[in-house]
Amino acid sequence: VAFTLRTLRAVCNRAIKSGRMSEGWYPFKNYKIQAAQVTGGARALTKEQIRILETAEDLEDKHRFALDLFLLSYYLRGANMADLARLKRENIVEGRIVYARQKTGKAYSIPINSKAAAILDRYTGSVYLLPVLAPGLNAKKERNRIHVATRNANAGIREVAALCGIEAANLSFYSAR
Repeated sequence: VAFTLRTLRAVCNRAIKSGRMSEGWYPFKNYKIQAAQVTGGARALTKEQIRILETAEDLEDKHRFALDLFLLSYYLRGANMADLARLKRENIVEGRIVYARQKTGKAYSIPINSKAAAILDRYTGSVYLLPVLAPGLNAKKERNRIHVATRNANAGIREVAALCGIEAANLSFYSAR
């Protein structure tokens, strides 16, 4: 809401400056826009909690995959699921992950540390680095698979965190960012 109101305020300011709107119509004169106070959202983990997750052992396959996605996002500076899912072998260039962010088009070149490399080595897809997408899917099916993978990763990471003794009620894939 605050974002939308700031946009509206900017439009009003431009309209006043250009003479298309009277200052008497300005709705923000006595109104301050504040971001809503959100409680219970995704939360960050401490480095100690990340270390506990890194050492989790004897996990079921679904838990291992959820944890691998979470940690890979963490190691790759918060890469989101849409970007992780679309990574291919050609995105690995001289020991770095090189890609353009799906949402913004911004280019990234992130070094692959040994922990990220170990995760990537566990999965050997034919086209994609991770088994989220399959070749030949249309855009709608890709979005659906990414949505399902994110939902499963969220549930899985909460379960893994709980198994590791980490309070996990508000933990999500986004927390890796």
